Amino acid sequence: MAGKARMRFVARSNRLRFERDSGHYAGVNLYGVECIYCHEYFPNVKKPEFGGHVCRSCK
Repeated sequence: MAGKARMRFVARSNRLRFERDSGHYAGVNLYGVECIYCHEYFPNVKKPEFGGHVCRSCK
C-alpha cells in the first residue's frame, strides 16, 4: 500500500511541477506586447505571429 501511495504522490508532484514550468514558459515567451504607436506595455495580450500590436486607444 505504501508503494502505491508514494507513486501517486511522485506522479502528482511531477505533474504540478510540469504545469508550473509550462505556465511560466508561456507567460514569458507567449504573452506581453508593446503597442507600436504609444509604446504602452500590455502584459496579458498574446504575442502575434508576425507584426505588432495596436492598442484600443490607438486604433
